[in-house]
Formats: sequence, structure tokens, C-alpha cells
Amino acid sequence: MAVMVSCTKKIAAVPAVSTDNISGLTRNAAVSGGDVTDDGGATVDARGVCWSTSASPTVSDSKTENGTGAGSYSADLTALTPNTMYYVRAYATNSAGTNYGSQVTFTTPQTSVATLTTDAVSLITKVNAVSGGNITSDGGDPVTARGLCWSLSANPTISSAKTTDGSGTGVFADSLTLLSPNTTYFVRSYATNGLGTAYGNQVSFTTAPVSTGSNSVSIIGIAFNPITINVTAGTTITWTNNDGVSHSVTSDTPLFDSGTILPGGTYSHTFATAGTFAYHCKFHPGMMASVVVN
Repeated sequence: MAVMVSCTKKIAAVPAVSTDNISGLTRNAAVSGGDVTDDGGATVDARGVCWSTSASPTVSDSKTENGTGAGSYSADLTALTPNTMYYVRAYATNSAGTNYGSQVTFTTPQTSVATLTTDAVSLITKVNAVSGGNITSDGGDPVTARGLCWSLSANPTISSAKTTDGSGTGVFADSLTLLSPNTTYFVRSYATNGLGTAYGNQVSFTTAPVSTGSNSVSIIGIAFNPITINVTAGTTITWTNNDGVSHSVTSDTPLFDSGTILPGGTYSHTFATAGTFAYHCKFHPGMMASVVVN
């Protein structure tokens, strides 16, 4: 008697996969992964994780592709939005279809503008001063610009005069320049990140006044003040640069020449003999004045 034997082909099932918990969480990235514990009797030709801001994400949503086959794998979730809740599932695909692991959720950290303070003003002259700041928190987003801003009005902003002092958190300092003598200024530190610009506490200061002694000449407003000064022989006259640019005190004859006087700098010359001594600024020829010595 003949014996008949038949062969039945095994039908594959979808893979079995689990979802890893979230780690490495930042404001715009996270790490997850999965473990394909059973290939369902057919080769797993795609695996990874998928995520969405809605529950039960699928491979039609954002996803990673992490190779093939059974076993565990790690996956990087990128381009996330801060302060947002996400749903994540691992997936695995074979010829029978795609199966998903359990769903896990997480929320990316919130970002804000930076937190910072403004230093008291020091080293105050007629035309310069020094201040600084301390950025104690970047708010969860990198500080790309920082510095000081100042104005004659309260609450100066980066639209006012300002310094630019690098990036990142921490302490910084800089000089406030091109100031006017005997003038009150308001100063704030600032820090800019992806969410906007934040300001530190406001401080104020008053620049030093212009010297008005009888043997003094002030350089201010691109002019010598006074234009003519009368002194007796043997008097020493001191010029003070109260402008925000460099000047010189240069005799019309080769009697005296200060060289370059930087903002805030001074120059002195003693007039031993009587006469009228005209002088000018070699940087600004229209600046002319004279000393009359009796």
C-alpha cells in the first residue's frame, strides 16, 4: 500500500518587539530603542522607533531606521520641540507586517530667556566707565550674544549703545565709551538666546565733570574751551580731552606738541615767557585756539 505524505508551509507572524525607556533627554533630543525578541518566523527587514505628539505613533510618523534582524538596538530621536510631550513606540517589520512595542511618553524640558545680573559701574572718568554682568542660566537654550547696553534714558536695550562680549554663560566685563562729561547714564547687561533677549538689573552712574580751573582747557565738542586763555608767565596749562575721539594740542610754531591725546587723557605745558601762542589740533584743523601769556 502506498503512503501519501504532505508538507504544510509554516505561515510567518509579525515580530515581537518591546520599547526601551527614554534616556539622554534634552530640549530637542532623546534616546530610546527596542528589542526584537521574536522574528515571527520571517526575517525582520526593518526596525526602529517612531514618535509623535499624538498617541500610538506609527511608521508613518517620525521614525528611526536601526538595521534588521532580531535583538536589541538603540535609537536617537532628534529635531524635537522644547516643552512638548511625545509618544514613542518601537517597531519591527517582516513579511507578515509591522508590529509595535508598548508606548512610552516623555516631555522635553522647557526653555526660556536667560537669567543674568548687571555689575556696578567702576573706573568712571569724564568719557569712559567699566561694567559687566553674570549670566547664571541660559534658560535651556545657548546664549549667542551678550554684553552691556546704556542710554541717557532708563531701561536701555540692545537698540541703544552696546558692547558685544561673546557668548555663553558666566561673567564678562567691558568698557562703556564715547560718554559725555557730567552726564547720568543707565546701564543693563543683556543676553540673547533662541527665545529672545533678557536684561539684567539696571544700574546708573554719572561721568566726571569737566575741569574748569583757570589754568585748564577742556577739549569737548571738537573745540577748545576756552578758545583763548590768559595767564601769567610761568603758568602750567593742562588740556583734558573730554571728547570721545583723539585730539592733539599742537603749537602753530614748533614750541609744543602733545602728540595724540586719547579720550580722557591730558597734556600739560608751562609757558615761561610772555607772548601770544596760537595752537590747533592736527587731527581736526578747524580746531584753533591761543594762549596769551602776560
